[in-house]
Amino acid sequence: MLPLFCASRRQRLARRYCLTHLCAASCAVLLLSLSAATSLLAGQTQGASSSASSQLSPELAEKKQQAVQLLKSAQAANALPLFEELSKAAPADGEIQFGLAMCLFAKARNDAAGNDAKALMERARQAAHSSRDLGFKSDLLTMLLNVLDAAPDPLVGFSQDAQVNQKMKEGEAAFTRGDNDAAIAAYSAALQIDPKLYQAALFAGDACFRKKDLACFSEWYRKAILIDPNTETAHRYWADALAAAGKMDEARDEYIEAIIANPYIKQTWTGLAHWAKKNNVAIGVIQVNRPAVSDDPTKIVIESGTLQQTETGREAWVSYGIVRVAWRSGLYAKSHPKDSTYRHSLEEEVAALSAVVEAIDMKKATRLDPQLAALQQLKQQGMLACWILLNGADQGIAQDYVAYRETHRDLLKRYLATYVLHPPAVPAVTPNSDRGARLRAPHEHFACHAVISTRLPSVSITTASL
Repeated sequence: MLPLFCASRRQRLARRYCLTHLCAASCAVLLLSLSAATSLLAGQTQGASSSASSQLSPELAEKKQQAVQLLKSAQAANALPLFEELSKAAPADGEIQFGLAMCLFAKARNDAAGNDAKALMERARQAAHSSRDLGFKSDLLTMLLNVLDAAPDPLVGFSQDAQVNQKMKEGEAAFTRGDNDAAIAAYSAALQIDPKLYQAALFAGDACFRKKDLACFSEWYRKAILIDPNTETAHRYWADALAAAGKMDEARDEYIEAIIANPYIKQTWTGLAHWAKKNNVAIGVIQVNRPAVSDDPTKIVIESGTLQQTETGREAWVSYGIVRVAWRSGLYAKSHPKDSTYRHSLEEEVAALSAVVEAIDMKKATRLDPQLAALQQLKQQGMLACWILLNGADQGIAQDYVAYRETHRDLLKRYLATYVLHPPAVPAVTPNSDRGARLRAPHEHFACHAVISTRLPSVSITTASL
């Protein structure tokens, strides 16, 4: 996990900058920059590589320190010969292999072309894999491997326009040597040629952030968002920059926008969580434990004792299984005639959970289960679909997110502000219910049936459309 409010501004910028290149839709670029080199010094060495480092002779240890300092000073070309020598003398040091990989990658990106560049990329890939195999662990190493292992060619540019690529390369080179104004000028020139180049505006914002220029980075990140409001990167980076500048309310709004742009990756939720922690704001998500569904689409799974739980209303969960079976047995095919196979959809889940709410017998439910009370409240406020998509989706349901976002963006924002930040206590029929419906503080322990949990969504969903 990448820390948001870390002590080193340069380190934070480095990691954000590297992520920027990896998130680029038109280019997989991981540029070795002045700031990025500081991550090598961030104490991320683990496992075998740490042990190997401690076994270096004083002479090699001094050379390694010199090589790292050169990287820190954005002198990859000068660091490369030292890492070459060190890798031969200490091939079992994963951190040295990582440094070699970074230097080779930088040389391929900045100082080579054609077959020479491809050969350097292959050497960088081999060194990066050696580093990982030796036990070195680093966020940058993971990202570097993702780029180097990508198909078909990690040297692909930002655009099919050679002039745009040249300006972007000039911007990267200027950013590498710490010339922020020259970098901004180059990225701006690229954007003038291609007004839809998201990365040009985004990278210009990074250079402004490094200048600590609030007006400048706000202008450029805003431009990136106007180009594509449904890419989360500029929202998140702008939020980072606003938070660093003390603009906490504005930062909160952009973190929320980042989640709406893509709720299915860890970075967007982590950003909001760090913001909440720094501002002493309660954060959590409503937990609803839905019944299991049988692999056999004709069978309903009824948990033991469910039909007898009239006082808590949990007998209503039988309706969930009935609706799910109906959809799997034919309703989905009728609703989606163009689809050749069944998919768990948002429409189905809304129908199933709505059926549960409607089946609650409030006359008998004298101690209404807090999770059912939460579903009631979500349905009454028209936010049941928001909870499903943001906090209860699977691979199938996630495919419906983009279409829902197009017409419900404001409702999604309201849901996040109401139920994730400052999550409300969900009322129970009996205030002293042994199940407990009060809002628990973030530091408290949550039982499996607690309504509010500080465990944010497990975001492992991948959707090509987001």
